[in-house]
Amino acid sequence: MPKAKLPRPAIAPRPSVDVMFRPVAQNVRPNAIGVLLTGMGSDGAAGLKEIHDIGNPTIIQDERTSVAWGMPGEANKLGAVDEICPINDIAQRILKLAVTTHPVCSIGQSGAGVAHG
Repeated sequence: MPKAKLPRPAIAPRPSVDVMFRPVAQNVRPNAIGVLLTGMGSDGAAGLKEIHDIGNPTIIQDERTSVAWGMPGEANKLGAVDEICPINDIAQRILKLAVTTHPVCSIGQSGAGVAHG
């Protein structure tokens, strides 16, 4: 009797953060800020390390505010991390880094980055 084929799940996890980070490290270079938030597994850790290793700032979400600290924790183990921040502080930290490392931006009165093109 032939073995029954199970249907392929319509939605299956496909780790893709490393796939996204690698071209950033290779092409965006000095204009990138790498940020890795809560998640299971190790996806994103190697890509964040590539961003870190070319001298760009990197941030991970801290363990206390993460639902799952797998991804940020793995990045930390790899030495890919400049800063570890609570989730509520990450957006403000990105804005500050954008202003100090990319002076084309400034902080507007609302606190949002404003480009001076």
